[in-house]
Amino acid sequence: MTPNEYLSIMKSLMDKSDEKQLEAAVDLIYETMINKKTVFVAGNGGSAATANHFAADFGKNVVLGDEGRPRVMSLCNDASSITAYANDEGYEKAFYRQMANWAGSGDTLIVISASGNSPSVVRAAEFMHSRGGKVIAMTGFGGGRLREIADVSLYIDEHRYETVEDTHAVFCHLIVSCVKSRVCA
Repeated sequence: MTPNEYLSIMKSLMDKSDEKQLEAAVDLIYETMINKKTVFVAGNGGSAATANHFAADFGKNVVLGDEGRPRVMSLCNDASSITAYANDEGYEKAFYRQMANWAGSGDTLIVISASGNSPSVVRAAEFMHSRGGKVIAMTGFGGGRLREIADVSLYIDEHRYETVEDTHAVFCHLIVSCVKSRVCA
């Protein structure tokens, strides 16, 4: 593949993105924030890095100053908790068990998974629903189970990890930028 081919694929994926679902994601995250509820985010592998990046950007950039700061938590940041739950209870519980003491009605979970079938993020999404929260899923490939159960599905019809993960990073930056523009308006 050439750089031009890669960029052409990315341009095509951006053009195919579901703008209504992206707007719904922005609305949900904004609503969660202004209601002083928590945004949780999780993913595995490269998607964990995207989750951490989103949490850092969202927590730092959407509000200037100290007032009205968002409550955001990446479930991928705490290696001790992840590995303790994975070792003692099974990896599928690594994310939802971290939310057990915190998640509640009005909270939102963003789950990022290329396949949409990773047991750890699927279980976290199911748990969030059981607590009365909402789920935004960023998926690719066929969308998997997450695409079926998400309240908002940011699905991209693509089958390469690199381009799926790059698209998810764009979606995360889009959410941060759009919420920031609403808050700072």
